[in-house]
Amino acid sequence: MSFVFEDKKVYSINSPSLIEIIQAVIGKQKSLRFRVNGFSMSPFIRDGDVVTLFPINNCSIDIGRVVAFIHPCAKKLVIHRVLAKCPCGTRYVIKGDNTQEIDGFIQRQDILGYVRKVKRGRRNIYLGLGPERRLVAYLSRINFWRKLFFFGNLIPLSLKERIKKIV
Repeated sequence: MSFVFEDKKVYSINSPSLIEIIQAVIGKQKSLRFRVNGFSMSPFIRDGDVVTLFPINNCSIDIGRVVAFIHPCAKKLVIHRVLAKCPCGTRYVIKGDNTQEIDGFIQRQDILGYVRKVKRGRRNIYLGLGPERRLVAYLSRINFWRKLFFFGNLIPLSLKERIKKIV
């Protein structure tokens, strides 16, 4: 992921100092926009999209919500979807839509914020962030998006075109 400051320089989001900046901005209850890199959330968040991260506040972290957190092992910022939560509401199972493995149980205090807006070029992308996010989480749990991504050649072209129009 990358972060673009007003001076137009692009910085790696994995830098510990930038993670501190994000924590400081979110800690002041402000939203933050940055460009993401990678394919782990395809097709809903793509490489180069600009996401707007909002603080969690007292908002519940529901199944299907796309959240940003610091990965406990890699110590880097990750944006993935909540697939399940423990009954106590302090730990969550999180996974990228286009990844095979889960990130593990993530503590609530490790979650920095949630993605409320995705911008691709000049278009706002809403699919996967609204009420359908629970269905998207279920399909992510069974690795549907990964299968669709890798076995896309098996899907008829007309269906692919309809999927592109939706996403």
